[in-house]
Order: sequence, then C-alpha cells, then structure tokens
Amino acid sequence: MAELIIPRKKLQHRILQSFISLVVGIMAVVFITVTYILVTELRSNITSTLTTQSNHTVQIIAQRVHYLNQSVSIFSRNHFIINSLVHPQGREDYLSKMLNYFGKRESIYSI
Repeated sequence: MAELIIPRKKLQHRILQSFISLVVGIMAVVFITVTYILVTELRSNITSTLTTQSNHTVQIIAQRVHYLNQSVSIFSRNHFIINSLVHPQGREDYLSKMLNYFGKRESIYSI
C-alpha cells in the first residue's frame, strides 16, 4: 500500500506543477498583452495631444504675425511717420507725439 501512495503523490505534484505553470503562463501572456495595448494607446494619445497643441501654437503664431503685418501697414500709412521721414528736422515733434499717443492707448489705430 505504501507503493500506491508514492506514485499518487508524484502524480498530484506533477498535476499541481503543470496547473501552476499554465496559470503563470496565462498571466504572463495577459500581462504582456495588456502592457502592449496600454503602450500603444498612450503613444497614440500623446501623438494626438502633441499634434493638437502644435496646431494651436501655429495658429497663434500666424495670428501674431498677421497682427504685426497689420501694425506695420498702419504705421506706414500714419502721417506722423510719413512726415518724420519726409521732414527730418521735424522728427522730434512727430515721433514724440506718436510715441506718446501709442504709449497711452497701446494701439496705432488711435493715432
């Protein structure tokens, strides 16, 4: 009877070892799969977020360049600037008035 118990325990040990190996293998596959999906999703979200932020930044820069272009255009039509370029002796009068107005209102439209 002692001989029957020993092979039975060996068989139980092998079955238990096989079951544990199967569970560990399945857990490893699930862990690797979930990690891959998370990394892929995070990479996709980061790329999308950075693309959106870069597009907004480009739009803001384009708006600022457009504003600067308009300001230069308005400056070039301003009579104080034209008179100071045409009549250098009156430069102090024209430019100082323009700078005072511009400093108070921070807009060239009001000059």
